[in-house]
Amino acid sequence: TLQALNTELRHFAHAASHDLKEPLRNMGSFASLLSRRIGNDPDNHEMLAFIENGAKRLSQMLDDLIVYGRVGAEKSPAAPIPVADVVAVVEQNLHSQLHQAGGRIECQGAMPVVLAHRTLLVQLFQNLVSNGLKYRHADVPPVVQIRFIRKDGNLLFVFRDNGIGIPAKYLKRVFEPFRRLHNRSEYEGSGIGLATCQKIVEQYGGRIWAESADAGAGAAFFVELPGSMGLSAGDAEAAQTSRLAAQQPAFLVEHHTHTTVLF
Repeated sequence: TLQALNTELRHFAHAASHDLKEPLRNMGSFASLLSRRIGNDPDNHEMLAFIENGAKRLSQMLDDLIVYGRVGAEKSPAAPIPVADVVAVVEQNLHSQLHQAGGRIECQGAMPVVLAHRTLLVQLFQNLVSNGLKYRHADVPPVVQIRFIRKDGNLLFVFRDNGIGIPAKYLKRVFEPFRRLHNRSEYEGSGIGLATCQKIVEQYGGRIWAESADAGAGAAFFVELPGSMGLSAGDAEAAQTSRLAAQQPAFLVEHHTHTTVLF
């Protein structure tokens, strides 16, 4: 069954985090050590660099698999989560990437409060924003615009970037685990980030899809979640009041000024 497969994947992820990563750390460490001992032979340095980089890529792939395997294992109940807080956390987590690329996140003012798990929402939004920052034109600062609208009673989030876009024939395949459209020398990554997004969205009974008009014209990712996950303004305020009354620590974030984006 699907549940059994998910359980097996989580067990594999647990084993990977311990039994498989230790040999990889040793490979990388000894390759680096040898590199300092073999002198100036460029061929030997090149071969050791292949070993060291391969170990790093495989280690990152295992980390991504662990994250993928943990989706669905959350035992705590869903809680009211302000999406504006999630965006602020993503900005903080991706600060270095944004700074180095000269990029920015533009978020339309009002974001809802949803019944979900904070960790999963941060993972979802961060993967989609990071994807937009990564697949960019070399000479153009990346911009990822986030918009929220209500569609047929559901919650729809749109992540639109100004990057290199996605060929039409690959729009569905980008959500397959380990699916890569570009050489690693051009764009790094394990190819499992969007698969993790799909798994998170489907766990909540939603759907995710991508659109890209023309090559080089950027891409848009759409996340549609059930309307039952959204809280009204009154319910959101009541949930906040209840949390404070119970003396549970509120989630503090730095307030950011977002640019209003009209699509």
